[in-house]
Amino acid sequence: MIIVDRKVMIVVEGINDMIFLKDFISVHFDYQLKSNIKNNSTIEIELISGNDTIIIQQIFGNSPDENILKNLKQKINSYQPNDVIYIFDADLDYNETKKKIKQTFSLINENIVYLFPNNRDAGDLECLLENIAKKVEILDCWESFENCLVEISTIEVSIPAKKSKIHTYLETLEPNTKLGKQNCKEINRNYKDIEKWNIKDTKSDYINSLLSFLNKYIIKK
Repeated sequence: MIIVDRKVMIVVEGINDMIFLKDFISVHFDYQLKSNIKNNSTIEIELISGNDTIIIQQIFGNSPDENILKNLKQKINSYQPNDVIYIFDADLDYNETKKKIKQTFSLINENIVYLFPNNRDAGDLECLLENIAKKVEILDCWESFENCLVEISTIEVSIPAKKSKIHTYLETLEPNTKLGKQNCKEINRNYKDIEKWNIKDTKSDYINSLLSFLNKYIIKK
């Protein structure tokens, strides 16, 4: 039997998606990062396992302009992957978001699209992260904070975004040092840290759903 070296490209919205998927694939499929990640403007991450390669490519949001779409098409033509898959946030409406992605990227097969948090419900990567957080009592504190804000009647306030919730979760678990603060930033996060995340928990619907999707495209050797 001839074993063909595989190439897979994963198109995502932003840097946190790249970092999370890098760690997820590293844990579940034993791929390693080929080169260091520089900063938030990093366009792609390359992972390798033997002669197999995965490129995780960000397009800086879910509404790419013509230049981004053109550059993505050129990258695909140059890279010539066996598969191109798309992992985005479902946001407020799962079905509408999937329809939008299919139209934006001129996709024939919508099955190559996976939407966080679990390829079924509305939400985003942050919803997934909430559900695999190890120290849930910290997130319970955040819920109290949100409820307190809702009850304020003397001033007009906004409920912070879920990204702030995840950042605060990490900040409470890191030392109050310059390095600790840096570790909370999306580009520096370590989702393989078993003290903070249950990324290996295949009993979790959120983990198992993503794993089942990726199993169709990534071969663990």
